[in-house]
Amino acid sequence: MKTVRVSVRGDNEYQECIVSPPAVPAPIGFGTITVPSGTAGPSEAARAGGLLPEEWAGLFRERRELLWPVQRWLEDIFSQVPELRWWQITALEGAILTLLCQLGLDRDALVQRAQRSLGPITAPLIDGLIETVVSRCGREARRLLGLQEPSTAQQQQREQQQRQREQQQQQQEQQQREQQRGPAAPSGPTVALSAVPSGSPTAPDAEELPGTSSGAL
Repeated sequence: MKTVRVSVRGDNEYQECIVSPPAVPAPIGFGTITVPSGTAGPSEAARAGGLLPEEWAGLFRERRELLWPVQRWLEDIFSQVPELRWWQITALEGAILTLLCQLGLDRDALVQRAQRSLGPITAPLIDGLIETVVSRCGREARRLLGLQEPSTAQQQQREQQQRQREQQQQQQEQQQREQQRGPAAPSGPTVALSAVPSGSPTAPDAEELPGTSSGAL
C-alpha cells in the first residue's frame, strides 16, 4: 500500500488517499489446483503433518533452513506471473514467510491474512504451500521435535504383534506335545522290596532247601 496526496479545492489543500496495489494475477494453470472437498474434523484441521500450527511456527522461527524449500517454491510460482517484478516477488515471499513464522500452518488464518495481497489465488496458493511444507519439511520437523515417523511407529507395532502371535503359537504347540505324551513315567520302582528276617518261620533254612533236606535222603 502507498499514500497519495490529491489536490482538492485549490493548490494548497490536499487529501491523502491510501491506495492498495492490485491483487497478484493468477499464474497460468494455477487455478486448476483442486482442493479436496468436505470439512475436516477439529483434529484434522488443527494439525498439518502431525504437528500443531504453533509447533510449526516455533520451528520456522528457530530453524530458518526449514523455509528454504518453501521460498524456492514461492519463487517458482510467482515467477510465472509476468506482471510481477523481482522486487515485488521478493516482497511477497517475505510477507508469506513472515506469516508462516507467526501463524505456522494454520490454513484459515493464513488465508485471511494473505487475502489482501494475493486476491483470488489466496486459497489455492495456501493449500499448495501447506502441502509443500508437509512433504518437503515434515520429516525434518518431526525429527527436530523427537517424534517418530508414522511409518516407523506402525512398523514397530506390527513387529510387536507378530512376536506376540509367535509366542502364543509356541505355547500352544508345547501344550499339545505334553498332552500327546501323557503322564510322565516314574523314575524309580514303585514297590520297595524288604528283606525278610532270617529268624522268621517263613524264611527257608539253607539246610531245608530242596535237594538238601534230610527227608529227601
